[in-house]
Amino acid sequence: MQKAATRLRPNSLKKELSFLMRPRKSFGRVPCERITAMHIQELQAGMKNDGCKATYNNLVLGATRRVLRFAKTWRRIRDEVTRLSERDNKPVARVLQADEKKRLFAVARSNPNWTTVYAAALIAASTSSRAADLRSLRWSDIDLFEKVMTIPDSKSEAGKRRIPLNADAMLACGILLDRATKLGIAGSECYVFAA
Repeated sequence: MQKAATRLRPNSLKKELSFLMRPRKSFGRVPCERITAMHIQELQAGMKNDGCKATYNNLVLGATRRVLRFAKTWRRIRDEVTRLSERDNKPVARVLQADEKKRLFAVARSNPNWTTVYAAALIAASTSSRAADLRSLRWSDIDLFEKVMTIPDSKSEAGKRRIPLNADAMLACGILLDRATKLGIAGSECYVFAA
């Protein structure tokens, strides 16, 4: 830990020490060269039985591995020790059914305070635009006559694209343009979603 203390910030060192509490408890005074893959697997199983999440389990394993690498004993057991899967096998998202989507947009449309969010949701749902795409969107990027939106700035070349606007996206652009005109922020260099 002395080597770690010289390269880690105090908070990081504190975390590292907290991750090593369970191995210390499990292994007792077993010297590093006598720790086996079975010790590590029992540690992992014990944490899992105690209800620890796989992420925490892997953080403890990482801290233990660093100590054993420093002691030059990790190499002999590394192939027998595996990290736990941190995926919970639950779907990341669920696509709204048509009636759910219709109800969601009807509720959003019903409140005048939600106009901007309603329009943003319509555009996002109709064009698959990311939040960052919409935040940087200016009126000069939308061609209402050609029914096309251009995403000029993106973190990748593939992100720079022209997107056709369907009826829902056109409706949203009309709502936003009406709002911008009333607020006096409908110039070509103004943001579509002005703060």
